[in-house]
Amino acid sequence: MSVHIFGNTASTSIASYGLRQSAMRSNLGSDVTHFVLNDFYVDNGLTSLPTATEAVNLLKDTGSTQNRRKVKATQDSIKQQRESASVNAIDEARKLVLREAQIDTFSDEIDCLTTRKPLAKSSSIASLTPFLDKENMLRIGGRIQNSNVPDIEKHPILLSGRHHIALLIVRHYHELSHHQGRHITEGSIRSAGFWITGLKSLVSSVISKCVKCRILRGSLCTQKMAMLPPDRLEPGPPFTNVGVDCFGPWEVLPRRTRGGHANSKRWATMFTCLTTRAVHVEVIEELSSSSFIMALKRFTAIRGPVSHFRSDRGTNFVGSIKELGIQAINVEDGRMKDFLRNQGTTWQFNPPHASHMGGVWERVIGITRRILDSLLMEASRNKLTHEMLVTFLAEASAIVNSRPLVPLTTDPENPMPLSPSLLLTQKPQQIIKDQRIIDSKICTINSGNVYKYLQINFGIDGKMNTYKLSKHNVNGPNHRKTLSGRCCSDKRQAIC
Repeated sequence: MSVHIFGNTASTSIASYGLRQSAMRSNLGSDVTHFVLNDFYVDNGLTSLPTATEAVNLLKDTGSTQNRRKVKATQDSIKQQRESASVNAIDEARKLVLREAQIDTFSDEIDCLTTRKPLAKSSSIASLTPFLDKENMLRIGGRIQNSNVPDIEKHPILLSGRHHIALLIVRHYHELSHHQGRHITEGSIRSAGFWITGLKSLVSSVISKCVKCRILRGSLCTQKMAMLPPDRLEPGPPFTNVGVDCFGPWEVLPRRTRGGHANSKRWATMFTCLTTRAVHVEVIEELSSSSFIMALKRFTAIRGPVSHFRSDRGTNFVGSIKELGIQAINVEDGRMKDFLRNQGTTWQFNPPHASHMGGVWERVIGITRRILDSLLMEASRNKLTHEMLVTFLAEASAIVNSRPLVPLTTDPENPMPLSPSLLLTQKPQQIIKDQRIIDSKICTINSGNVYKYLQINFGIDGKMNTYKLSKHNVNGPNHRKTLSGRCCSDKRQAIC
């Protein structure tokens, strides 16, 4: 006797092997043997179908075929097999599928309930108090049998989450709920009268593998940010590289007339230092090149000459560079570039519809707007004068310039936050009599040179901290050099 070892092979493979061996050893004829060996195979229909509807239809068609006793290989019999069955036939096929799934997973429990024996304590469904109904269907027990709710809610059908039928049911109701989340899918399954063990993990697994859910809930693509331009990273004096933008308007009352008040509008021009992040605000009467040129002259008279301007393609900016004799840096003519180099001032425009490239000044404009709204609310004035607007914008710019440039530390030896106003005015917001912020024994430079040191070395120290580029210093992660050339720890920096 020959022995064939299958190991963990499925039962369908075992059945196919047995039929082929029987066909080869029996005297059924060459045609039968050829058919069994080449054109016949055994498959588990329930586990090979993708949906629960196809599984029910398979059993329904198989049952209707068996009831005909004979299958005639004619076209009429094929049409009869494809005809839709009645509602009762589909319901019987559905019950048959569910009973087979329960027998495959809860055979020991069904035997105990059939013989009226108590379930084993090791049973996974013993706490659910299951019972068999009149149709030998395993259902959930409970204490609400006397309620008026439907039977499918009082005693749902019990299924194992490890069976393939449970997977088909979850897929079916997940599609009926139009690919909603786990909570809605579980509710649809419970409302249909099914109690599936391990339902949450099974539903989560189905949703994670669902192609439509991956498309609907897929993460959006994120664009990688480009490198910062050199004028944003180079150290230098304040307002050497400047970003410009306009915002507003506000209605003001400049004067009284015989007919009443003459209303007019005002705008503001924001000059942002790309190195120190300091701001300077100038009020303009109209969005025109001439008005902006006067604001630009006031700005340069106070803050000094500017080496590089950057702005969007506003019409007032484009017109003003022509009147001032400043040309855009993106002009490709070689002679024009030589002329710009001799002038010492360049103006670079951002690409059209690229406001994200001006995030430096757009951010401070938003902060200034919020501060100005708060000031106007505290003033409780519906009408502004030109003088009030200029004062409010000056206060707002002072608050913006006092913001910390680097995250505040809890180190008591570094009490002074680094801000743009500290670099511009060389004094803190609250002036104190003793200019020595910390004991001179701790600090390696005297208090008179602190602000000068900040101005000179801001691009090396504060600027790098602003962009989080100083992960490791020259002398290691925990040390840095002072003005005297000696090393000290981070707790005793030179700006202390």
